Amino acid sequence: AGAQFFQTQAVYNPDVFASFMKQVRPFNVKVLAGILVLRNHKMAEFMNANIPGMAVPKEMIDELKAAGDRAEDVGVDIAVRSIKAVRPHCDGVHLMAIKATHRLAEIITKAELG
Repeated sequence: AGAQFFQTQAVYNPDVFASFMKQVRPFNVKVLAGILVLRNHKMAEFMNANIPGMAVPKEMIDELKAAGDRAEDVGVDIAVRSIKAVRPHCDGVHLMAIKATHRLAEIITKAELG
């Protein structure tokens, strides 16, 4: 009995995640990093304000804001970069694409997961 794996909430800071992984590796349990596709800066700001422990970096919010109508494309790019950054440290990723499931195949391909 016991947990077979854990899923984290959305990860936006690969260095903090790598440190976390060093702490949990001794428990010999698989960890899936949460990757949430940010559709726009308002979504990121909402998460920071309303989800305990959430920390979307200001630089990412600014990048989404500057993208204007292309914000979802930038969110996909952020998700791909995040996957590539955390993948060496974990056992897999848990992709969350709220109202952006149509972008999952693209993310999987660009992140070289499939």
